[in-house]
Amino acid sequence: MICLACGAQLDDEAEVCPQCSAPTEKNSEVSVIESQGVSSLLRPGKRLADRYLVKRSLGVGRLGVPYHVTDLDTGRDVALKMPKNGGAFAEETKADFEREASRYIRLQHPNTLRLFDYGQTEEGQTYIVTELLSGETLKERLDRVKKEGRKGIGARQTLMLLEEVAGALSEAHALGLVHRDLKPSNIFLQTLGGQEVVKVIDF
Repeated sequence: MICLACGAQLDDEAEVCPQCSAPTEKNSEVSVIESQGVSSLLRPGKRLADRYLVKRSLGVGRLGVPYHVTDLDTGRDVALKMPKNGGAFAEETKADFEREASRYIRLQHPNTLRLFDYGQTEEGQTYIVTELLSGETLKERLDRVKKEGRKGIGARQTLMLLEEVAGALSEAHALGLVHRDLKPSNIFLQTLGGQEVVKVIDF
């Protein structure tokens, strides 16, 4: 079993990671990740493209495994995503990543996830680099509200959310781009300076 927080090997019965003390609840996706072709996670301290320093894994996404990394050129913490199958790329995976990057790089709306960089490592591993988000997805928010016994997120917040999502989609549509997987888990509620900003992700 692999710790998704730091990449360390774990005993099957471990309750916490002996390296970083992350609870094993964070490792519940490991079997799913491995079944999708992820043979290993990048360990903290690993450098990519002689620019990005890996801090930790952020789990698993629809197309790849995201990492919290530091951009050594700027000192900025960002998110870096690589294909699920590491160095053994399938052509359709490369195409998906290149398609995602080419879409993102044209989008500048403040409610769309910002793309900073994309390319390949010296080993031929494709990656994209985006802003690092802090908060929760709309799906997580709705699940939490339901669990707390509340009826919903409120009319005012719903209208704000819809307005910001519509703005992001309007720019995309003007560029001839269509979000093919718009759903609550692809709408992120980011917390910035005490304010909440909607980010549409995974175009």
